[in-house]
Amino acid sequence: MGLRTSSRIPRFIIGSVESGSRTGSIVTIVGEQAHHIHSVLRLPQGAAIEVLDTSAVDSPEAFTCSLAEIRPREAKADLESPLQIPAALPIHIMVGLAKPKTCDTIVEKCVELGVSSISFFQAERSQGSLKTARLKEKLPRFDRIAASAMKQSGFQEPLPRIKILPSLAEAMKYHAGRQQERNAPDIKILLSTASARFEQASDNTTFSPSFRLTEALVEKSPENAECYLVVGPEGGLSESEERAALDHGYTAASLGRKVLRVETAATAAAAIASAMLGNS
Repeated sequence: MGLRTSSRIPRFIIGSVESGSRTGSIVTIVGEQAHHIHSVLRLPQGAAIEVLDTSAVDSPEAFTCSLAEIRPREAKADLESPLQIPAALPIHIMVGLAKPKTCDTIVEKCVELGVSSISFFQAERSQGSLKTARLKEKLPRFDRIAASAMKQSGFQEPLPRIKILPSLAEAMKYHAGRQQERNAPDIKILLSTASARFEQASDNTTFSPSFRLTEALVEKSPENAECYLVVGPEGGLSESEERAALDHGYTAASLGRKVLRVETAATAAAAIASAMLGNS
């Protein structure tokens, strides 16, 4: 039986009633995270932890702390020094809405890879439809999954943004507005097996099914660019959705010959873009 040799400092996130708060130099961790400290990790007093305070969403702060008091549902720690939070990668994923567990996986894996945002949209071939009540349930759950993913892979700034939008057109419009605010160059790529049906885009450039995402990123990557990736739902995007993306300046590209599940395609695209756009 092998010995556990990992020395990674445990990470925790505070900033809400359910997670904990910071008062001066004292950090209070409550609920499930406190239970994890007390009963799962069994950390002793004086153990080092890292804490991300998200009470100010637009300017989160991170610290190294030392555990001072440990109870089953509450732990207190002394703040020791600030931590520099790595910047999120300039990668934005738009994904056709899929089954709930599939969406959970996409959020978890893409946040672990450091993407800036994930936007789910109601595609013509999405399974099910968006209901107002369901929206209220999904977003807090996605935020919890994103927080858990950051505890695994590392904190990032800004915090990952997760949206649910009524259509691909609205998703592209939303990101176009955000891109104008940032005033940065962009890379816009459409990933879908259905793209192979199109021989020509609206600007008369020829699309080849063998044009891989890696090639598209090399060819279309100006310095400091924001990368926007569109992934279709199970069953792919419709012909009209594909055409709309091409008309909005997206370049059609492929992840290869295999037909991938949507969660595999989104994760693979994020991983490739992450590696090629400077993830360290």
